[in-house]
Amino acid sequence: MKRSGMLLMILGLVVALLSGLAVFSTLKNQTAPVTPTPVPTIKVVVAAQNIPERTVLQANMLTVKDWPQDLAPLGTVSKTQELVGKVTAGSLAVGEPVLTSKVSLEQQTVGLAPTLPPGLVAVALSLPASSAVGGAVRAGDSVDIMISLDYSDYNEQGDESKPLHVTFYTIQDVPVLSAPAPIETAATPAIAGNSTGRSQPTATSNMLTVLVTPQDALLLKYAREQGAIDLALRSPQFHDQVTTDPVFLEYITRRFDLPRPLIIRKQQASAGEPQ
Repeated sequence: MKRSGMLLMILGLVVALLSGLAVFSTLKNQTAPVTPTPVPTIKVVVAAQNIPERTVLQANMLTVKDWPQDLAPLGTVSKTQELVGKVTAGSLAVGEPVLTSKVSLEQQTVGLAPTLPPGLVAVALSLPASSAVGGAVRAGDSVDIMISLDYSDYNEQGDESKPLHVTFYTIQDVPVLSAPAPIETAATPAIAGNSTGRSQPTATSNMLTVLVTPQDALLLKYAREQGAIDLALRSPQFHDQVTTDPVFLEYITRRFDLPRPLIIRKQQASAGEPQ
């Protein structure tokens, strides 16, 4: 009986030991960290903010992120410098990869608007060559804009005076965005005693595009509809704002000491001014 009890005790210890080893092995397998297989990634330029269509890309609009190589779409770019200055062909959401298919390599392909500075607008002027420096204005030049208008004054009785024609300087150092190239005329036959006939540039109507503020755009529209516009071409080294006096009949008579017309003498007499 004692021997049988001893065997049972030994058997119990063996079973307990085996159970403990099994539990230990199970716990060890559960707590062991599982090392994931690394996913290959590449650098991809994405939008750092929502970017509208036809926007000239700037460095602060872009950022670089790691992107799973297998999930990267075709046409990704790895460096922001490759995209700065390009124009978006469509809108981009924040975090969206900037693909080469979604930008234009040339700003000209998306028009003039993306190149305009904020706060300024482009305005077209159709002028005869005689009012546009004989067709000498080119894109990149700067011009001053002169305007001539007729306007009438009223006396205390409400009677309208004879319209006064006045010419004056307005906005200055205006950038020219586009201008027509010179047009060559057909070669003219040589005339006896003259040099051989050759083609010559001809002065035609000029459609110019200038860069102005919205307020000055209204000024140009009014002058175009109610008066006349002429341009003065500036030197590339001349950017000063100048002050000028409006020119009208009385200004000319005073400056060049001409006989004053009767109407001016009457106006001066009624106002008590010396004649």
